[in-house]
Amino acid sequence: MDLITSLLRNLGYTKKHYISAKSVLLEDNFNRNLMAEGTFKKIVRSTDYKLSSFSARLSAYLIVVCLPQKRWYNAAYNTSFFLSFFSKQVLLGNFSHSYQRAFSLNRLLSLITRTGKPYAIPISIIGIEHLKEQQHGLVICTTHLPLVKAGVGALLDNDFIIDAALAALPSGNGLMSFWGTSKLVQSLKTDSSVLLKTKTIIKEKGCILAMIDSGQELWKPISPNLLHFCGKVGSRVVFLFVTLTEKRSVAVRAVPPPYPFCKTEEDVAVNVAFMRKERNEILMGYKLKPKKD
Repeated sequence: MDLITSLLRNLGYTKKHYISAKSVLLEDNFNRNLMAEGTFKKIVRSTDYKLSSFSARLSAYLIVVCLPQKRWYNAAYNTSFFLSFFSKQVLLGNFSHSYQRAFSLNRLLSLITRTGKPYAIPISIIGIEHLKEQQHGLVICTTHLPLVKAGVGALLDNDFIIDAALAALPSGNGLMSFWGTSKLVQSLKTDSSVLLKTKTIIKEKGCILAMIDSGQELWKPISPNLLHFCGKVGSRVVFLFVTLTEKRSVAVRAVPPPYPFCKTEEDVAVNVAFMRKERNEILMGYKLKPKKD
């Protein structure tokens, strides 16, 4: 059994998949255009995901087993360099190395957090004072960027209370975890009853966390729906932005939008544009090429 056969069989592929993949791999005129071939493209994509997932899981396991908790973050940060350097997304030019590193670090911290043990993450927080005034209830809006959950974890460790987090697919126990902390937050599934539950929390001057971009893919549009809802129930909005810095640390910014109470359609439109601009600047800071929503 050759190396290609062994690899594909271990990843669950049949002999038919093996023949298709090997015939392409051994083609004399192999080039990137072959990536458009249906069968081979699916095999490469799935194989890359399984290998990267296995590498991250193995790395996180070794970090947790071999090192004390105080060294977990530094080890994850150093490991993320190698995981991102050999990523297919980087090799094919889809993602920049700096973005993929933040993505890989986020994955490692997610896996390490599953131990249930808190560990230190070097984090700086700017604007936490904007989160403390909750006379009208507060909704923290953010997007699907790497390390957002590390930023939220830092807020929780600074004794900030989040009553619930909106989630399309909440975990089985109904609680959401955040990197670096053992504190958990109740998850509210985004179904037909979520607005009523959210309104109840806001009326009790509580705090809600939500991601308002349309999915986890980069450059996705910012949804105005939750901002419209905040305007109707009278809650205040604060935007949260998180980035990985060149100094090995995570930077968190809590920023009030131009119109924190979202009273009119125009207010919401301006706030959406503000969130999109800030989100896109973070992505461009990771050396990604901008795209229009």
